[in-house]
Amino acid sequence: MTDTVGQVRRVFLSITFLRWIGPGLIVPVLVLVLTFNGLDLAQVGIVFAVYGATTVLFELPTGGLADSIGRRSVLIMAGILFIALDVLLLVGTTLPVFLLAAFLGGAGRALSSGPLESWYVDRARAIDPSLVLRKDFSTAGVLEGVALLCGALASVGLANLPPGSIAGLSNVLVSALGAAIADGVFVLAVLGTVREPERSRGSIGSAFGEVPAVIRDGVRIAGSRRSIRLLLGTTFGVAVAAVSIETLWQPRYADLLGGPHEAAKIAGLVVAGFALASVVGSALAQHLPGRLADAPGRSAAVALTFSAFGLVAMAASNDPWLLTFSILCVYAFFALSHVLRQELLHEWVPSERRTTIVSVDSLAGQLGNVGASLVLVPIAGATSIATGWLLGAAAAFVASLVVASVRMPTDAERQQIHAGAPADTA
Repeated sequence: MTDTVGQVRRVFLSITFLRWIGPGLIVPVLVLVLTFNGLDLAQVGIVFAVYGATTVLFELPTGGLADSIGRRSVLIMAGILFIALDVLLLVGTTLPVFLLAAFLGGAGRALSSGPLESWYVDRARAIDPSLVLRKDFSTAGVLEGVALLCGALASVGLANLPPGSIAGLSNVLVSALGAAIADGVFVLAVLGTVREPERSRGSIGSAFGEVPAVIRDGVRIAGSRRSIRLLLGTTFGVAVAAVSIETLWQPRYADLLGGPHEAAKIAGLVVAGFALASVVGSALAQHLPGRLADAPGRSAAVALTFSAFGLVAMAASNDPWLLTFSILCVYAFFALSHVLRQELLHEWVPSERRTTIVSVDSLAGQLGNVGASLVLVPIAGATSIATGWLLGAAAAFVASLVVASVRMPTDAERQQIHAGAPADTA
């Protein structure tokens, strides 16, 4: 039986929601899990560095793998690695075990980068070539935020249960158990609902052997098309701005509230607020007025400019409520920009290299993460958190200037894209 666009859409959105419940459960307590098991902050930094480096290392190979052996298989592999990460966080007590967990988690993150949305675009466009992608990407962003929100609130609830009430686990660790269960449900859902056309039969070795050529072709396409290059540069700048928030908000709350213990009491609620702001921003993408809706590049630029203003407000804030409001605004505009940039990227890439180029985009973000972690964060430590956020604002503003000139392809350019033409003039 032939699937309809509605059926494919429902699978895409439901799998998107299930994908992010696990992270929503674990992110609010991740550092607490590591320190509870005896790691100091320097060792926690090493664990995070291994996670980021592994994601960078595997980003392109896993994108090529998805385009070679199939998106469904790669999604299942990613889910299994997420479960392994959760289990190691649950049972680990030493630095080597947590480094292994970071390695597996980073590989899972790379595997999950792009195959689901690539699967959706290809299946839906095969049924309706004129399908507008923005609404569904917007809805997916909303559901991602809702899933993170649900996970974060569940983490808060689990942390406030009587100690040992679930499998004798401490309240710090019980969220890791919940994340493992949630990621298991994700794998089962992919197995049961994601279908794609049969690929040519061959050995696993030959399929993996195709990956280098797929990567080379994808990188060639990304490098030869100006619009894609501009979107990659925007992703890098947004990642730098995002890292300035993600690494510095907790120390800033600790300063404003009187210490890390006071900040920890609200960490889950703050993360839930971030998720809710992302929901609002993603939803806004499908309700833009006409002129903004017709120019997603310029609309993304406006959103990133407001994000830069929000980071400046964060730097100037000495009140936790004003700081919270500013961060929520930044996250909302980041989410709006992300939906619009997703739409543009998918319009400029050919189907057969879609996941690879999405992975190139994700790689640009990971490089921004690493660069900001190595440069921006130390500068903030040597000067002030406000300085770090001002640098993040500068990165967001430059990204807004870059994305402003990206437009939708014309009909003629779409034909060139699908024919594998090497360059565009946008």
